[in-house]
Amino acid sequence: MSYKDKLNPWCIIRAVSDVQMRIVGRFRRRVDAEGHLRILKQLIPNVPFEIMFDVTPEDEDLTPQPPSLQGKGEHESNSPLLAGEGLGERSTQE
Repeated sequence: MSYKDKLNPWCIIRAVSDVQMRIVGRFRRRVDAEGHLRILKQLIPNVPFEIMFDVTPEDEDLTPQPPSLQGKGEHESNSPLLAGEGLGERSTQE
């Protein structure tokens, strides 16, 4: 997010698909965004627009991360079962 975008956090967005959204305009104040939204709805009544406050941090990584496999069949490296303990081995010191 650029410095200019941080100065204008109020956005009017338009849903392009179920997953994608486009920012139509950015505004410094919500009142300005609401006025622009009112005009857009008069000019293009069939297109849904919404107002959103954009607070995306600059250093945040928005790429999806794979879910953790820990606890779903993956064993810890220090597990006693991986070292052969508890698998029916008998101790020779009996």
